[in-house]
This record gives sequence, structure tokens and C-alpha cells, in this order.
Amino acid sequence: IISGVLSASLFISMVTTMHNPISISNIEADASSYYEVTYDSITYEVYDEYAIVTESNSLTGVFTGLSIASYVDGVPVMGIGSKAFYMNTAITSITIPDTVILIDGFLFGGAFCACTNLKEITIPESVNEIGMNAFSVCKSLESITIENPECEIYDSALTISNDSENGTPFFNGTIYGYEGSTAQAYAEKYGYKFDLIQLLGDVDSDDTVNSVDASAVLSEYAKTATGSESTFTASQTKAADVNKDGAVDSSD
Repeated sequence: IISGVLSASLFISMVTTMHNPISISNIEADASSYYEVTYDSITYEVYDEYAIVTESNSLTGVFTGLSIASYVDGVPVMGIGSKAFYMNTAITSITIPDTVILIDGFLFGGAFCACTNLKEITIPESVNEIGMNAFSVCKSLESITIENPECEIYDSALTISNDSENGTPFFNGTIYGYEGSTAQAYAEKYGYKFDLIQLLGDVDSDDTVNSVDASAVLSEYAKTATGSESTFTASQTKAADVNKDGAVDSSD
């Protein structure tokens, strides 16, 4: 839970340099220095120079393609708090803006802990730290893409996991990242499946983007637009979603 912050300038300086990575929940400050606001069922704490996602308890039903705001009341959303989406069963996918630099966690939960219907998520290159238990017990999680090759991932098998069996965490999905990245190192350490991020638009994985890929995207869109099920794999969907709006359609 976010207890507050230091001055905005100090927070930004500390996190941007990342010489000593910090957790949002460890930042202390005067609680009177922020106000809360809710947009599209997501609650933010708004400070002078940035905002942090703190809660989404009002979300009900099923949300596919939910997006966290890049800016709230004129300031960038820079953090996702340790209980922001904790035990939220409504979301199946969510878009994190490239203003976010921290995804927080704590001992008994994490930002997306126990989001049991969350199926896929992309962590943008801007994110420098993924905290303790941030994606633990995400039972339906099939795909997590970490675009920052140097992102600090909390060193525990629970950080990214579907569940635990006999006290041992497991993840049956795929972690996507770059060659030599911290994402690859994390996946290999805990025996999780790892795959390289595909070139945007390269649906057939031949390392080029051409008319064949464009045709495949339009064909996929034609199917899904008429109610048919997608035939793309998770990696193909990521490659096809060129504008990163969470959908494969004619605009891609």
C-alpha cells in the first residue's frame, strides 16, 4: 500500500537513475500532499508532478483491453501501487502506459497478485522495476512481455507465477523479452518458458515485415470481427498489434 512520497522531484530523480532501486511502498511522505481521483474505475493518487495507481476495487464483470491512463489531471502516471489490482478478477488484459516506471509489490501480495483472469500483459520499456509478488498467483496468465532488457525483477519464482504446488511456484505461460535480458535470466533461473520478442508486424516470424504479414493480419481481423475465434498464437497477436491498442484490426 502506498503510504506517501517524498518530494516529487526527489522521487523522480531516485527512480530514474535507479542506482538504488526503490519500492513505492517504502517511500515516505506527508499524506496531505496528494488527492485521490477515479477515472474508468481506476483510482489514482495525484501528487504535484506525478500520479500512482492505487485501487481498482470498483471494477466488476469482465474487462478486456482495459487501459491505465498515461496522464491524470495533467501529471504522468509513474507507478502502480502494491495493491492496485490485487485480487481483481475482472481484468483479462490491461495496457500499461510508457509513463510508468515502477510496478510495486509486497510480502502478502502485489500490484497484479491473484488477478486470476489476467491472460496477457506487456510491461513497457519505461518500467525499471517489478516488485515482490507483482504477478503471483495469476492463474490464467499465459503471456508476459518485458520490453526493458534491464528491468529489475524481484528475485523469486513467485514474482511471476500461476500458482504453487507443494510449496513450489510454477508458471506455465511464456515470458517474452530480448536476448541477454533480465527477463531471460529470470526465466532460465526458475525454469520458465522464454521466447524472444517478435518484430512488430512480423506475424510469420521470418524477420521481415511484408505483404504476407499484412494479409495475415487482415484475415485475422475479418475472422474476429465476425465473431469467429482468433487463430493467432499469443506471439502472433503481439506482433500483429502494431499500434499496441490491445486489438488486431485494420488499423494495424
